Amino acid sequence: MSSTPAFNIPGYELIRELGVGGMATVHLAIQSSLDRKVAIKVMRRNIDDADKFERRFLVEGRTLAKLPHRNIVAVYDIVKSDAATYISMEYLEGGTLHEKMRDGLSLAEAVAIVVQIAGALQFAHDHSIVHRDLKPANIMFRDELTPVLTDFGIARQQDATQTRLTQTGMLVGTPTYMSPEQINALEVDGRSDLYSLGVMFYELLTGHPPFQGETPIAVLMAHLTNPPPPLPQQFAEFQPILDRMLAKGRDDRYGNLKEFTKALKAIVVNNDRLWERLQADPNQSSSEQLRALGFSVSSSTALEPVQHGAPSKRQLPYPQHSVAATQVARPNVDSAAATQISSPVLPSARVSGSHSGRGLWIGIVSVVMLIVALAGWWALRPHEDIDPRIRGEIDARLVVIDRYIGDQKLTPPPIGDNALDLLQAVQQRAPNYSGTTQRTLALVTALKTEAQRRKDRGEYIDAEAALGFASSLAPDDAAITTLRAGIADARTRSEQAAKVKELLAKADEASAAGRDLGADSAYALLRQAAQLAPADPVLGAAQQKLLTRLLASSRAALLAGDISTAQSRLDALAAALGNDPEWRKLRDEIAAARNLADRAARVAAIQAQFDTQLRARRYAEPAGDNALESLSALRLLDTSAANALGATLANALLADARALLGRGDAPAALTTVELALRVQPDAAAVAFKTEVEGKLSADQRRVAGMLGQVQQALAEHRYFAPAGQNATELLDQLLRLDPSHGEALRLRDGLMTGALDAARALAQADRIDDALALANQVRQRYPTDRNAPALVEQLLRQQSAATAATQRATVLDRVLAAAAQRPLDAKSFKTSLIDVAALLKNNPADIDAATARQRLLDALRESADSATALSDLGGVDAMLDDYRRSFGEDLPVAATVAAARTRLEQEERVRLAATAGDLVLLALPWGEVESVTDLQRKSTVPLPVDRVTPLRLHLPAGVYRVSFKHPSGARSSTQATVKAKTETVSSAAFAALDAKEYLRRAGL
Repeated sequence: MSSTPAFNIPGYELIRELGVGGMATVHLAIQSSLDRKVAIKVMRRNIDDADKFERRFLVEGRTLAKLPHRNIVAVYDIVKSDAATYISMEYLEGGTLHEKMRDGLSLAEAVAIVVQIAGALQFAHDHSIVHRDLKPANIMFRDELTPVLTDFGIARQQDATQTRLTQTGMLVGTPTYMSPEQINALEVDGRSDLYSLGVMFYELLTGHPPFQGETPIAVLMAHLTNPPPPLPQQFAEFQPILDRMLAKGRDDRYGNLKEFTKALKAIVVNNDRLWERLQADPNQSSSEQLRALGFSVSSSTALEPVQHGAPSKRQLPYPQHSVAATQVARPNVDSAAATQISSPVLPSARVSGSHSGRGLWIGIVSVVMLIVALAGWWALRPHEDIDPRIRGEIDARLVVIDRYIGDQKLTPPPIGDNALDLLQAVQQRAPNYSGTTQRTLALVTALKTEAQRRKDRGEYIDAEAALGFASSLAPDDAAITTLRAGIADARTRSEQAAKVKELLAKADEASAAGRDLGADSAYALLRQAAQLAPADPVLGAAQQKLLTRLLASSRAALLAGDISTAQSRLDALAAALGNDPEWRKLRDEIAAARNLADRAARVAAIQAQFDTQLRARRYAEPAGDNALESLSALRLLDTSAANALGATLANALLADARALLGRGDAPAALTTVELALRVQPDAAAVAFKTEVEGKLSADQRRVAGMLGQVQQALAEHRYFAPAGQNATELLDQLLRLDPSHGEALRLRDGLMTGALDAARALAQADRIDDALALANQVRQRYPTDRNAPALVEQLLRQQSAATAATQRATVLDRVLAAAAQRPLDAKSFKTSLIDVAALLKNNPADIDAATARQRLLDALRESADSATALSDLGGVDAMLDDYRRSFGEDLPVAATVAAARTRLEQEERVRLAATAGDLVLLALPWGEVESVTDLQRKSTVPLPVDRVTPLRLHLPAGVYRVSFKHPSGARSSTQATVKAKTETVSSAAFAALDAKEYLRRAGL
């Protein structure tokens, strides 16, 4: 400090400089007339806007002069001259509270300081003056026990008739001790000083302020957003007091300092433990002890203290001394120095005194700019691409953007009071600044989170709107695309679910009215619903219930075994239900029942034939009409029945074998019993075979065995193949053993005839391929025979007819499957039309082909009836055109399609009326709408020829991107959200045209 001032003030001897502030220097001086020490506060004149600061300086002096109070610094004189402008005031030698806090205070000292300063502030408030910069550095001591409030340089008169020290909207104070309303640049009253006193009280108790941060900006944000931290346990008695002092809303604090002091005193006098810790002098009365703590005391107050709840009427106890319990925490000097930043007053934009969001963010911006300007926090970084002259302003706006994001004020409305609008303004001025990039990413993330939240709540339009804004900031973000698709799917599912619910209700009404089938019937309505939600379990149950009832009559006949009646009843529903899976399922069940009945009939026929052959003793011959062949045919159809008949045949053969042996024909008996064993092994037959073999030589046994193998091969149609196991080779082997064997010779001579008869029998049994193979073997074996080639030709024709029938059946099945497919597949439908046309061309009387064509027509009709949107009819129209090209016009189906179109158009008009809103587009002062894009549907909205704004559009609810164009060629785009039955205004502002340019563009 300078020890010799550079100027003189008449009547005072300037001793030395005490300190230097933002707009004044304080000197120690001797007032010559009274020979007393005084502090001379001299305003500096080498500062910007000196006139304004001089006015404030003088008002500070006059303010102090109005406040004669033992705890407010006294003013002796105020002078303005050509040489200097100064205030002569009381010289306080006891140092500042900040210094005392550094050295440490007792709990009693801390309470006494707070109580006395509260009294000084209340005195100022009673004179309509708010201090607005309460902090330890502005409290000095006259002596060891008397704190004195100083520095009213930014105080404000609350009386509206008085001259205001600062303008509305100016940010004043020290960040560590500022109230939320000061930060928000709102009008303040005494409750703001109460908040600052609460901060200081907390710091006196704990050694650090309640709201801290690495930067002044962080401290301000903590004041606005963080709850007051809890006191250490040893000071818990003061927690209710501090909670009210530090309430964010001033209406939640004490109404004035008197209320606070009264509440504090009530806690002190009614808490024995606290009273003991205050280290009062035990030789003093309770009243004296309270006075020592700064409280004013009457005779009643000492004995009957006022408190929250019922007072206790007793003499205060004498406290016991406990040094360890009464010392409050010392502050961290470095921390205090970092946060106790005295900030001069800077002007900010005028704001309303309300708690509006606009006032809040403007206040924050001003505070941040204030701290940036004077604390030097935001020094220029060499790697940042930003103009140093605007960095402080940009950083301030980025802090506000952070606050908006934290408060979920992401996008308009209101215009201007949201993160997006402010970020876009920042992007225009500092697009490449890292802070801008970080906030862009943060806002995009917040918007995606908001979109997901809205989606989860079923607010799909708002979710899409949030994504639209996010996309404008990050057009290449793949997550946005994914989320948008998810929102679209969820919205579609939601709309479909609502539509399905509506259709189910209508179907119930139609069914109750007896309209189960036909246009606008329960069935048609349920099919419409199935188009939207094919897997809906409720819908599936409703369909099943209706179809069960409609098909009940046919199913009952089937269960009764009346297949013919079941089929006729099912056919009666073919026109309405022929393409329905349940109808087709019942059709297949009836067909299966019919096949089962046919099979049973064939089994019965074979059994009857077998019985006849058995009675005629045609066991293995003649070919095509013997019991062995019948048994083989039966085995293909019914194994159980074949096994039963096999036992019968084996027993018959064994009986014949016994008879032959009885007549002395052991070889024939052996052949017969071996055939019985091949039909079905039996112990009696085995024993008999052993008995017969004992009567024959080895050659005889071999011949008999081979003869049995021949008979078995013939019964199984193994005439000429496979090699080594066919009747021809077996007979050759047998005749080599016994060339004169009569039975073998007879069988060999009958091979060709027998084979042809067997082939015919196979063909009759629909075994065409087996029959043709056998006939070809005969033709190859006997090339000179004319019967075999003729039979082959006949069988080839039958085979061709069977193949054609199979192919026809396959085609018909494919056509019917295509007709039953939902939704119809255009390609399969077209192919089916070609197939049916070919069948009918080949045979115009083909009833099955005509039925298939009708099913295709029914499918078109059903698709039209079940269409839920006009877009569904596009495919129906195309398939109907394909039908016309193949078969010509079908008027009933064309009428059904036309009726469906009328229905859907009416439903669309009703839906639009219920969900659409108006979008009013404005370009100021002049412009036109260039385009409007539906962001959800990714389609362009048709616009009228005249697009000059204002332009009103009636649009479905959704999110739209609007592009405006100014006559100058400038463009601007905005996003607008249209909601049902509401009017949304979307505007763009362009530069105004001067008169000359206006006339030029108007062609005048």
